[in-house]
Amino acid sequence: MNGFVLFFQYFYFWCIIVAALNCEVGVLLCKRFKLSTLIFWKVPSCILTRDDITMKKGRLDVISGPMFSGKSAELIRRLTIQDIAQKKIVIFKHGADDRFGHPEDISSRNGHHLSAIPVRQVSEMYDHLDSTQGGQGFENLDLVGIDEIQFFDRDELVALCKKLVDEHGITVIVCGLDSDYLQVPFESTAHLMALADSVYKTSAVCMQCRDTDAVYTHRLTGGEDRVEIGSDNYEPRCRSCRVNVK
Repeated sequence: MNGFVLFFQYFYFWCIIVAALNCEVGVLLCKRFKLSTLIFWKVPSCILTRDDITMKKGRLDVISGPMFSGKSAELIRRLTIQDIAQKKIVIFKHGADDRFGHPEDISSRNGHHLSAIPVRQVSEMYDHLDSTQGGQGFENLDLVGIDEIQFFDRDELVALCKKLVDEHGITVIVCGLDSDYLQVPFESTAHLMALADSVYKTSAVCMQCRDTDAVYTHRLTGGEDRVEIGSDNYEPRCRSCRVNVK
């Protein structure tokens, strides 16, 4: 038994040395034998390598539901908590959403606001994030928040989220409508929900029966466009009242 303990201590010591010398073999050994947490506790932060830093674990969280269900309020709440914790955060919103008179804020119907960068294309997000394009730099970020994801191109947004989470260990919190007024899922939202670490589904108050389980967005008036900015033409409905449309 003493021989095993001695071998383990010897092996652990050399893993620390090799990792500190920026050798991929040491890092791989530490991962293989689940020693990475102990090693990084022992090794001073001043000698952590870029490989060590990229080992931080990102995650993808999706907030989704119908209109009037508090999606943006929940996003603001989560981002505010992370800001208080002094996390390095960048927040985006779609430029088409200029409701509530705050075009550069994420706004909720309860009156809360949070400053955000309005963009219309995912490529614009890269410009703000990638240091090679004059942006903040992926290495200087802990969290990215994105509101109104249903407006963005699915493939481009999914690629960005996977890059942030999987390659850079950055947490991403996205928020948006789950389906249109015909109950057809928005492609961006549906795809990200499938990839997410967690999905938070919100519900609203049905404007017909006043139940609190409204999960559909019903269009009252308007054209045939899939998306029409604004809330006057919509109201939330529960499943029963959506089927029995009045």
